[in-house]
Amino acid sequence: MTASGQTARPTLLLLHGWGMNHAVWCDLLPRLQGEWRCLAPDLPGHGLRAGEPFPALNALADEMLARLPQAGGAVLGWSLGGLVALRMAERDPGRVRRLLLVASSPRFVQAADWPHALAPEVLQAFADGFVQDPLATLRRFLALQTRGARLDRTQFHALRDAVLALPPSEAALAAGLALLRDTDLRPLVQRLQRPPAWLLGGEDRIVPVAVARDLMRLRPDLDLEVWTRCAHLPFIEEADGFVDWLRQRMMPAESMPA
Repeated sequence: MTASGQTARPTLLLLHGWGMNHAVWCDLLPRLQGEWRCLAPDLPGHGLRAGEPFPALNALADEMLARLPQAGGAVLGWSLGGLVALRMAERDPGRVRRLLLVASSPRFVQAADWPHALAPEVLQAFADGFVQDPLATLRRFLALQTRGARLDRTQFHALRDAVLALPPSEAALAAGLALLRDTDLRPLVQRLQRPPAWLLGGEDRIVPVAVARDLMRLRPDLDLEVWTRCAHLPFIEEADGFVDWLRQRMMPAESMPA
């Protein structure tokens, strides 16, 4: 309860993906702020923090944990942001009271025992292109994210312009690609005290929908849902449905104080 006797809104921390920034949440935030105290920071090296170095995953997780109240909150990780959210939940499960992963994966690149992911040569092509023209590579990655997405031209242009208006640093783009290439958090998913809620898009070109079966084998108690008509941006493509999905999976305010 607050000093006025009203129930405090639970905290919701939203983490963006590779090369993006806080602007990806701009259309969603007005729908959420009446129910939750929303935090949508830029990751280091991105957006308004483009001048800062992009740290290693553990340090990044610790920085984001410090933004949550001592009593805990919910963390929503989209795409690369899901890797940060998973590491946060492992390092301080008391603070990460609810974990929600959207269009994300514990391993983004294929392996012999993880076939439903990006082929290594796809990510390598982005890495090679990055050396020649970082911003052009970012534009291609954005095009890949929106391929198959149910976005009208106005939505796509608004997203592209918001990202490119605050471009990430070249160092952060390179570090983020390395994180996507090298990180494997599948054992962490199995160790978590509480299963995450996971949302995938059936038309996603970054996180293939076939990974859903692999995730359920990894952790059979996952709360996993697939939206067959969405791609990599379900919170933009189906904003109303996304708010409903989020509302159903958030803890009651009285059990997750702000």
